[in-house]
Amino acid sequence: MNFREKTFKAPAVKYFLFLLVVFGNLWIWRIFTLNFIVGTIVILSTYLILVSLKNSKLNKLLIICYLVLFLFSLKGFNLTNITKLDKQQEVLQIQRLKLYPPVKITIGTRTIWIPAAHWLEERPETLAFFRLQHNLGEVLDPNLYFFANHPNERVGITELEKFPYILLPLFLIGFFGINFRKNLNIIALGFVLPLIFLVVGNFPPNIEPFIIFPFIAACGVLGVEYAKSLVLKNKNSGVKIATTLVFILLYFLVVIQNFLSTKS
Repeated sequence: MNFREKTFKAPAVKYFLFLLVVFGNLWIWRIFTLNFIVGTIVILSTYLILVSLKNSKLNKLLIICYLVLFLFSLKGFNLTNITKLDKQQEVLQIQRLKLYPPVKITIGTRTIWIPAAHWLEERPETLAFFRLQHNLGEVLDPNLYFFANHPNERVGITELEKFPYILLPLFLIGFFGINFRKNLNIIALGFVLPLIFLVVGNFPPNIEPFIIFPFIAACGVLGVEYAKSLVLKNKNSGVKIATTLVFILLYFLVVIQNFLSTKS
């Protein structure tokens, strides 16, 4: 094994990839700007998730970190009223109600009218279901994290391309590469609970939903590590180094593009 191969396989590369994903995005710097302590805990939580996934054990320090993050997230948090409509939604509801045809059942000489429109549009249970469905779809939308929420930009909110879009396929590789059955407790803490928190909560525009950052970043790191393992299978050390350098160059070009777009 020559010097270039040893360098490429050095443990330092592994930590470099971690630093690349965690710090190579605009979101972490926005979080640091809002609260330095939160930013530090978010980075530590990301690292602990990766360690816990590989050891299949829930680190006690990781639990403490998430408790702190949840406490910080309570600042500005408002429980979403999932049955209350604003003025615009009320207008849309009235328009939809007019589109429903009359529904009735005739039994002999008796006619029974069925308030289908009321059940589907005005019942609190129905409103709650569709509101939660909408919130869940918004939180799970990759556009929110990788494409500045385009084309669903929100009025009055400055959308941020939280992670470079070049990381999206690697994030998906990392996410689906996790053994969910084996790491159910980690998935619950790092993904499911923050997801529920964001779905039922309502945050002001100046509050970042940083509670979900560690899991997304950890999946990104796992995806990058998997891509690196594929590159390592190539016996040509020159190809390995060239592929790595091209990826890093493209990554930083995308980050610079994202940064410049926020200044325009």
